[in-house]
Amino acid sequence: MEQKVAETAVRVLIVDDSATARLSLRQAFSEEPTIEVVGEVARGAEVLGQVRRLRPDLVTMDVYLHTENGLDVAATVMAERAVPILAVTAANHQNPELVYRAMAAGVLEVCAKLPSPQAADYPARRAELVRIVRALARVPVVRRWASARPSSAPSSSATEAREPVRIARQPPLPSDLTQNIVQSAEWVLLGASTGGPQLVCDLLKNLPRLVVPVVVVQHITRGFTDGFAEWLAANVRRPVEVVQAACVAKPNVVYLPGDGHNVELRGGKLLAPVSAPSSAFTPSIDVLFASAARHAGPSAVAVLMTGMGRDGAAGLLDLERIGATTVAQTPSTCVVDSMPRTAIDLGAARFVLPPKDIARFIATRCSAV
Repeated sequence: MEQKVAETAVRVLIVDDSATARLSLRQAFSEEPTIEVVGEVARGAEVLGQVRRLRPDLVTMDVYLHTENGLDVAATVMAERAVPILAVTAANHQNPELVYRAMAAGVLEVCAKLPSPQAADYPARRAELVRIVRALARVPVVRRWASARPSSAPSSSATEAREPVRIARQPPLPSDLTQNIVQSAEWVLLGASTGGPQLVCDLLKNLPRLVVPVVVVQHITRGFTDGFAEWLAANVRRPVEVVQAACVAKPNVVYLPGDGHNVELRGGKLLAPVSAPSSAFTPSIDVLFASAARHAGPSAVAVLMTGMGRDGAAGLLDLERIGATTVAQTPSTCVVDSMPRTAIDLGAARFVLPPKDIARFIATRCSAV
């Protein structure tokens, strides 16, 4: 008897050049009435056309197709017709370089291919895959700007600062973005979640050398922080440090909270308290922003960027109320716009800017070396 598909079933398009792998996913999803496989594609050149025709809620994408890179295919899809994409790969799905290249392409998450149905961990792995598919299918993604394409991170893990790329031949910012704001900022604070790593990387790459510290809270899976730090350091041409204990903040250094830690400002120091077990997000953008509202006041420039959920919106409102410079990314440019949109709805963002203007805006608030 043919299985009845639930009315609210997630419509999935499977992309994999292996017939065996496609069969494995189709069988795994066939056991779940809330997931419907609407199509299968073996060649990357056919994916965009099938996305347009079938209008799936989610695409599972193999990273390595027969003659194409699945991440390049994902980037093309996200530039033309945005849809949640889950990379499913036989490669090491915890490889930081692979993860950040995938995020740069607009992929929401990377997970491992399923083992044999006879494997002892198959039921648990299948259940986790189903959970991920359901969750990601509800993520409201938007088209990526056309220049977004995955690029391999350099193999170097050096953290020495090099001369940053400076913005050239850009039109001046509108006068309402350059007036009536504290010009001598002492902190730059960035918060991001889904879709954030490549955006954070691009922003930092386009900042001049600063005389203030930069603190970044990026929602990230435990175990990926060190890889994220190495990847950033190799790309942004400035030192990147992971904060796991109290330290004095230094100019032009990018700070990330360590695994299981939040990061807070206090005077000229950064603290790294262990996050509460009940915390919805670790690290928490709200924790950083709220501490800045208490201890940095108007001297902070805080930017809330792409991400799912509400983290950072309340903290940005705290900063706005005490006169700090508060910025939200323009929702239409976000991979997922929930976080900045929530901040805007709360009245927490004094400025709403697209990514191409955020770095220049920060530079007008901070002294450069």
